[in-house]
Formats: sequence, structure tokens, C-alpha cells
Amino acid sequence: RPGPKNWPREKDKGMDVIVYWTARLVQIYQVLIFLRVVLSWMPIDRSNKLVDALIQVTEPALAPIRAILPRTAMIDFSPAIALLILGFIERTLWMSLH
Repeated sequence: RPGPKNWPREKDKGMDVIVYWTARLVQIYQVLIFLRVVLSWMPIDRSNKLVDALIQVTEPALAPIRAILPRTAMIDFSPAIALLILGFIERTLWMSLH
């Protein structure tokens, strides 16, 4: 990952800043999806405003994946697939900075 000594490059400074912050936003979104998974295992009231906000923020990424995946018993694999895709995007963004 880029550090202060090698980021940003002078010639691509503007684009590097955009790529850097995009990668950071992807990381934050990964954390939000992970939190949603953890909270789904806990006996928390779904009408809680924080839980509702978390669902509203993460559902746009999970719903299309859920629509494509075949139905399984009680396990929703869409967060795992979303985390794999976001991880790939994040690594690609970081690699583009080097």
C-alpha cells in the first residue's frame, strides 16, 4: 500500500489522489458489509436506526449478487461474493498507484 514517501507521484498527482480515495472508500464499504454480516448473527432489533442505515447502505451491492446466486438453505453468500469483488477492486486500485 502506498505510503507518504512514494505517494503521490508528481506527474499523476491528481489521478493518484482520486485512485487513493476511491480505494479508501472501497475499504470502508468492505468494513460496512462485514459489520452487516456480524450484526446479522446477533439478536439485534432490525428497526434500530443504525442497523437500518447499515442495511440501506450495503443492500445496493448485495441485492444484485443475491439475485444472481442460486438460493441456498439459510446461508446468504452475497456478502462473501461482494467482499471478494471489492477486494479485487481495492487491490487493483492500489496496484495502479505503483
